[in-house]
Amino acid sequence: MSQAPQNPFKLKQLGVDQVKMVNALMSGIVTYRSKLGDTLKAGAPFADVVLLDSLTAQSIPIMAPCNGVLFSITGHHFVTKGDTIAMLVTDEQQIKVGTQLAF
Repeated sequence: MSQAPQNPFKLKQLGVDQVKMVNALMSGIVTYRSKLGDTLKAGAPFADVVLLDSLTAQSIPIMAPCNGVLFSITGHHFVTKGDTIAMLVTDEQQIKVGTQLAF
């Protein structure tokens, strides 16, 4: 018999455009300050990238790009610039009107 989630939250149907992908701006080792299911505020640091090509140990904070819930993180500790390191689900529409092609 399965147990109910510890922190259940109300589920609602969201569009694909309500998922914000966060990409690494530099290469290094990613560490997370937040855990899956945490609610993040725009501009708040939720992870860090420790630079490997620095002369001294340097950690760069990664800020949440929007308000949302952290629902996915990378399974890799080593990331390169451009890698997706997290995904947030948000109530804010991420795709602006007129930016998509219609076929």
